[in-house]
Amino acid sequence: MNFGFYASGGASRLKIMTVHYPEDLADTTVVVHDGEPVVELRQNLQRLSIPLIEHRPESDISDTVLRAFRKYRVDYGLCFGDRILRGEILKSYEFRIINFHPSILPDFPGLKAIDRALAAGTKELGNTAHWIDAGVDTGPVIMTSRISRAYVHSYEDILGLQIPMLRQCLQWLREGRIASDGQVSLSRRGAIFDPDLELGD
Repeated sequence: MNFGFYASGGASRLKIMTVHYPEDLADTTVVVHDGEPVVELRQNLQRLSIPLIEHRPESDISDTVLRAFRKYRVDYGLCFGDRILRGEILKSYEFRIINFHPSILPDFPGLKAIDRALAAGTKELGNTAHWIDAGVDTGPVIMTSRISRAYVHSYEDILGLQIPMLRQCLQWLREGRIASDGQVSLSRRGAIFDPDLELGD
């Protein structure tokens, strides 16, 4: 099983994975990055022998990701990008791209989700891993992570929870526990992720 990533901006979560959990990226065949080049990301991926494709602004991001995923025979994609994927990639990879969004959906879809949640006085913040569909953060939910606002001192307190979520999703995909029809089949617990539990519970 091959995995591909689409990331944008500083690609902070992907950088953390390359440093602290490189074994989880063993099946990764390509990374597409959108935004200013991130030297550390490029160097870390080179060390792991994972190809990096840096998206050119004049191209369509959806086409760039689709071409990369097809060229490197990606079975499942993981998305940490801030652009909406549209068109053919949604058909070719239906229920095969997981997006990691920094809010507890359906609240605060789209950009600046954390800022809007904080401005609204939300008492609980978190992240949602969901299948990408034609809407904006509207696809079937795979799991969520939650943290009380009282424990949030920076964005990383929220975004950092995406790392164990990603690791768990990769494990579940390898084990065939997340079905390709958008349904989640988990034998021992539901889709709310508890970061205090060991992976694989």
